[in-house]
Amino acid sequence: LIGLMSPISIVFAADFFVSWQTDAYTPYFYQGKVFPTNNSNIIASFELLENNRPTSLSQKQIRWYLDNELLQSGAGLKTIIFKTSLLERNGHQLKIIIPQYNNGKDLEKTVFIPIIAPEVVIDAPYANGLLSTGVNLFRGLFYFFNIDSLKELSIDWFVNNRSAPSSLLGTDVLEMTNPGWSRYINIGLGAKNKNNELEFASEKINLMIKYLELRNAF
Repeated sequence: LIGLMSPISIVFAADFFVSWQTDAYTPYFYQGKVFPTNNSNIIASFELLENNRPTSLSQKQIRWYLDNELLQSGAGLKTIIFKTSLLERNGHQLKIIIPQYNNGKDLEKTVFIPIIAPEVVIDAPYANGLLSTGVNLFRGLFYFFNIDSLKELSIDWFVNNRSAPSSLLGTDVLEMTNPGWSRYINIGLGAKNKNNELEFASEKINLMIKYLELRNAF
């Protein structure tokens, strides 16, 4: 009976837990994933889990590949820092290899890191896009620029395709008094990184003055 028994098979369960983050700019209240744009810094790291528990890799050789080219290698190298490339428009393939980890077989994991363009959003807190006559405030929100503060952005506001000054509240704020002769208002916002002219974004929105208030203005 013993001779007929099948040999015991040992199941090797290992998985990578990979994370990455970037230092691209977002508004202070933003709680979503921060994505890199071209030339952003990336910090990537991982843990190897065996049976759902982290395992020590201090004596193991670890190789990192960026778009199939060796980026860095070393014993216990679980964290790296690199900069996204201007040549890659969509994103990077980041691969981790631990050579000969399991009975002479390599362990590897590949993740995709997307690269997106910077974005600007005009915050217009007016229901249904309807404005009241008088003074209205608009704030610009800026996402995924390679900056530390708004001082590094050149910000331009436009009202009905004409340049408009920013508010004394800040360059990111437009303080606009509605003209009584116009029912429709077009607000534009453009932003450019002062240190990189190729890093820019813009947005336009269309709004309307409440009809009754407009009629009473004449």
